[in-house]
Amino acid sequence: MIQIGVRAHDFGKQEPHDLFMQIADAGFEAIQLALPKAVAGVNSFDDVNLEVVNKVAKALDDSGLKLAVLGCYLDLTTKDESLMQKNLQTTEKILKVAKDLGAHCVASESTYGKVAAQDRKEYMERLISMVGKVLTMARSVNMPYALEPVFYHALASKELFLQLAHSVGRDHLQVIYDPTNLMDPKYLDCQEQYIASCLAAFAPYADIIHIKDFKVNEDGSYSPCRLGDGSLQVETLRAYLAKCAQSNLYLIREELDPVNASYEVKYLKELLGHSC
Repeated sequence: MIQIGVRAHDFGKQEPHDLFMQIADAGFEAIQLALPKAVAGVNSFDDVNLEVVNKVAKALDDSGLKLAVLGCYLDLTTKDESLMQKNLQTTEKILKVAKDLGAHCVASESTYGKVAAQDRKEYMERLISMVGKVLTMARSVNMPYALEPVFYHALASKELFLQLAHSVGRDHLQVIYDPTNLMDPKYLDCQEQYIASCLAAFAPYADIIHIKDFKVNEDGSYSPCRLGDGSLQVETLRAYLAKCAQSNLYLIREELDPVNASYEVKYLKELLGHSC
């Protein structure tokens, strides 16, 4: 059954128990958790220790929330070899923490910042090498590892994700599909067709779908807004979710303003065809 979730840090940085109870009380069923962004006293992954893990585990149990995604968003294409090794060590640590917490997966984007089209091949070579190493770790602890494509990153399209999957193997590899993050402006006028093609390509890999809405600014940039108030077209997504109603999927709201939590939960439930 599809469960609705939210990024935990959209509710601020707090003690896990207070944070998770607030999220559960708002009507969400699951979270994406970035420990340094959401948990008080954790300012980097280096601060994640047994005490933190135990606090998070108890808070999950008390709140009834599912841990859909444990975020470990690091630069997987850096040219700095020492930083690359540090990122590998951090990812290995968080994969083990995710296993202890019963997370559905660990996730990352591919790069920090924008990658020019002419540089993408070079970045993809580094990404494939890095992800191959991460997947070896993920398989050793039986924890899925998900990548989130973004249209201006190294992993900028469904085609590049499938290229990567072909290179590193499907085992334990997942994708987080965020229609907005892959919405290159050239697809704005044919969104439904483009979303359909992405869902078809990602179906074997996508247990997590992010959702956020956006308004297009005069300069072509996107600004976040309440679900339903922006430019995102959702009918193809609605039909896909209806087809997958009995699947173990998570629909995660990103960039939530907690003031609008009641409205957003109702919107998500209606998107899933649930009565409110």
